[in-house]
Amino acid sequence: MSTQPRQEPYDSYAAGYAMHLDPTLDGAAERLAELAGARRGMSLLDLATGTGAAARAAARRGASVVGVDRSPGMLAVARDLSPELDFRRADASALPFERGSVDAVTCALSLSHFADCERALREVLRVLRPGGRFVASTWGEGGCFPTEAVGELLDRHGAPAASEVLDEGTWFSPERGSSVLRRAGFTDVSVRSESFGGEFAEADEALAWSLGWPLTASRLARLDSARRERFRREALETLAGSRLSWIFEFNFYLASKPASG
Repeated sequence: MSTQPRQEPYDSYAAGYAMHLDPTLDGAAERLAELAGARRGMSLLDLATGTGAAARAAARRGASVVGVDRSPGMLAVARDLSPELDFRRADASALPFERGSVDAVTCALSLSHFADCERALREVLRVLRPGGRFVASTWGEGGCFPTEAVGELLDRHGAPAASEVLDEGTWFSPERGSSVLRRAGFTDVSVRSESFGGEFAEADEALAWSLGWPLTASRLARLDSARRERFRREALETLAGSRLSWIFEFNFYLASKPASG
């Protein structure tokens, strides 16, 4: 069972997420919209939309999109970036939409964040039309991150680790994740594992990316200014001696609401 992350980091560091993380995740957001079949005439709900990357990808394909999130800070950034789109504050466990009112639901990297994932999935089923599609992206096994040492350095400098325990393990495994979806009532469940790669131009960019994750940024903020400066100096020295290429492994879960649902 995951513990739903504190909202404050996501409110406070939403702008950094959009600036540093979204560019490296754009390929996965586009793939999510493609797998959802986003197109003109389709109604699509982007669940836990964050800064709105997947919502924008679906809208570019012509879909009529609504993005929902529980973080006002994330939604503020999403609206600044795409004022033409419809972004609303809502919790995944109580979606403010009628039964069978949307053709597709997407969810990018957020299944592990829900405190009651089964309840959220039941809500997805409720709002989907019969035969509608649900597509979610999660982290997959493997991948290569040049910034793995950043967390170790934060530990060394006494930055308290986040208390949240996100359920990434279930979704790393296509078998386990698929089982959760089937138990929730989805049919035609399948998984596609795909890789996305790139390279940071310099150590500063790699560090900014690592600190763009809200829970990591909130750890750094708990250090006093002297320890933050020492941390940054050591982190940049470590990263400067590392390969700055990255590979993200994603699982894309595809599922449908039963046609008779």
